Amino acid sequence: MSMLQKTAIAVGSILPQFVSVIIYYLLFKIIQFLFRNKNFTLSLRNSLATKTINFGTSDIDLNLWVRPSTNWKNFKATEKRVKKLIPIMGEINVLDISSVAKMLKFINPYLLQKDPVLINKLNLKMGVGTSSEKLCYLCRAYSANRQQLDKYAKESIRKWDYYFSQVGVNWQGPPSRESVKLSISKLMPELGFEILDLADFSSDIEINRFYSAGKYRVELMVIYPQIWLGAATLYHQVETDIKYLIGSAKYIDLFIEGLKWEIWGIYTQRFFIEKEGLLSHLQKIKNVFEIFSRTSHNNYISDLIDGTDGLARMIEDGR
Repeated sequence: MSMLQKTAIAVGSILPQFVSVIIYYLLFKIIQFLFRNKNFTLSLRNSLATKTINFGTSDIDLNLWVRPSTNWKNFKATEKRVKKLIPIMGEINVLDISSVAKMLKFINPYLLQKDPVLINKLNLKMGVGTSSEKLCYLCRAYSANRQQLDKYAKESIRKWDYYFSQVGVNWQGPPSRESVKLSISKLMPELGFEILDLADFSSDIEINRFYSAGKYRVELMVIYPQIWLGAATLYHQVETDIKYLIGSAKYIDLFIEGLKWEIWGIYTQRFFIEKEGLLSHLQKIKNVFEIFSRTSHNNYISDLIDGTDGLARMIEDGR
């Protein structure tokens, strides 16, 4: 942790929350000014949009609403300069009004709750998510924030209060990896699996070795399906694993929710990642859906296959 961040966290600990939000919002307006361009607009999502920031540790996550004429070369150069000037500028998702409605089938409703601008633009009505959607959301939140739990446990209280309140779970703090994992596992105790720290593995070699050992294969599939897919493809076990999962029906919904989360991520990051790699990954996910469709003639799975094909066409066309 840098001295600047230590100072920011110390200052944030004595600031009223509304003052912290105002300061972050002013930084957002500076980012907007630096990115000023008639071909796209920026909007807030996540912690600043929901006013749940932790001063000094939260990023300013953004949506970039694009038009067909957006100049990506100029954008990336500007992004690099802005990030150097305002290091707390976080992840930028790319959305366009012409395609985003078609992709909503893939977004987790609790992730959507953290994007009020998207909700308002499309005039969406929020309902209560399924148990699998809740569990997928919390598992992904844990995976994304597990290192903050080690470094800034005290500063993470507000964040985890918000996450668990979203899904209606009473949890026992203070925040730590173990307290968060225990609270998540209580959401669907009938699954009876352990929340893995697999994302701490530093290389594909370690992940592949873990997969080949076979001890936590179901946990790997349902919590980190995007990681499982790479290892299972390497060992030619994709169809075998899925058939096993189909035999344990209680895991299927959570597994599919994880794949949908991955597809939404591909959609929002499609201009920032190498095209061939994205298309290859999408094809692997589509293959998984097709295996499910062969065992169950489910219109829902067919709709996911169609949506995956539509995203692949967008990427191929540079849209």
